[in-house]
Order: sequence, then structure tokens, then C-alpha cells
Amino acid sequence: MFWASQQSQRIFKFLADNIDALSHDHESKIFEIAVSLTNDNEGVAELYARYGSLLNDRMRFYEASALYEHYFKNSDHGSAPIYRNHALALYKLEKYEEAEQQMQNAIDLSPRYSQYQYEMSIILEQMGRHDEALNYIEKSLRSDQPELTFVFSQNANLLRKLGSPLKAATLCASAIRLDRKFYDAYLNMGDSLVDLGQFHQAKEYFEFALHIAEQNDNPEQIERTQDALYDLAEIVRNMSLPSLDA
Repeated sequence: MFWASQQSQRIFKFLADNIDALSHDHESKIFEIAVSLTNDNEGVAELYARYGSLLNDRMRFYEASALYEHYFKNSDHGSAPIYRNHALALYKLEKYEEAEQQMQNAIDLSPRYSQYQYEMSIILEQMGRHDEALNYIEKSLRSDQPELTFVFSQNANLLRKLGSPLKAATLCASAIRLDRKFYDAYLNMGDSLVDLGQFHQAKEYFEFALHIAEQNDNPEQIERTQDALYDLAEIVRNMSLPSLDA
């Protein structure tokens, strides 16, 4: 729920709609006006969370981090979105320990939000703490959130990187059962099966992914899948195995 006043909301919407065309000074001034028109802590926290998210989306991570540091210096009212968005900015700035702490703050406030659990696993994996990363993957899968299909697929991708392709394939199968047209799940399933040496099955899932990508009319997905099929053919060729098209 957005807690800021209607006037504040309108001003922030103008900022969000025009952020790429505004000068830095104008952008900052408009945000200050929106904040000044919001008297309650919840509304101010929401504005900071949304502004920082806009900055993160534009890869302005230094500015996003500075924004949140300013907020915490002047307020003791934290919110899960603020902690999470600050953690993402810190992660991109390679300040992993600080990112971990802020993500943990977000999880403490929203312990059943699976996206935060997944993002914590990414931070820990980057720090080389693989067992803890796997623990957070398991926690994210026990959360009751609507983005569970996404979490299944993304956790599968991380599990592959951590050397657990069988578990990854199991998660992909769960994601596909939830959404038969979820492109990433088919692509990740194909990758997991390649890791397991099940090349014919991998090819089938890549072909499913390609079909979905073509239905989506998504050139980036089509290119990714064609690359995956090419790489698979190269693996088979280098191993002197019969062609998968035979």
C-alpha cells in the first residue's frame, strides 16, 4: 500500500515518468518536495524505497546507496523494501558484507517473502559461502508467495552453479508444472540436463524453450536458446557421441 498523500503521489509519479529527462538537481528537488508533502513515516519510507528502486534500475548504484544512507541517518523507521533495495545497490558496488546485513534486515521484517531469501542466497554465493546460500534457497522454497514459479527457476540456476544439477532439474520441473509457458524454467531444465549428461532430454527442453520464445516474439530469448542448442551440439561433437539429430 502506498501511504504518501495524493499530492505527493502525483509529484513522485511525475518524477518517475520523467527521470531520464531531468537534470540531477531538478530530480533531487522534485523528490524533496514529494517527501516534504508526506508527514507519516510509512509514506516517507515508501518514497525512498521507490526512488532508490528507480536509481537501481538505471544502474545508478552509488546514488541509490547514498540515498539510503541519508535516509538511515535521519530516520530510525526502516522498511523491508528499503533494506532490500539498499542491499541490491551495495551488492552491485561489491560491498557484500554490508549487502548481507541489509538483506537480513529485510528478511527479518518480511520472513516469508521468497524473493528476499533468493537474493540473500545470491549475496552469500558471491561471498563463497555456498552452504549458507543453499540454506536460503531452501528457505525461499518454503515461502508462500505468488512469485514461486520465478523462485523455483532462479534457484535452479543458482543450484547448477553450486554443483547440484539434479536438485536444479527437480526445481525446474516444479516450475514447469506451475506454468507450462515459463521460458526460463525450460531453459534452466535444459542446462541442468546437460550438466547431468542427459543430452537428448536437454535438447527436447531447449526446443520447448525455443518454441515458447518464438511464441513470445522475444529475440533475446530466441538467441539465448539457439546458443544453448549450438553449445549442446558442440559438447556432443567434442565427446565423439552420435549426433542428437540422428
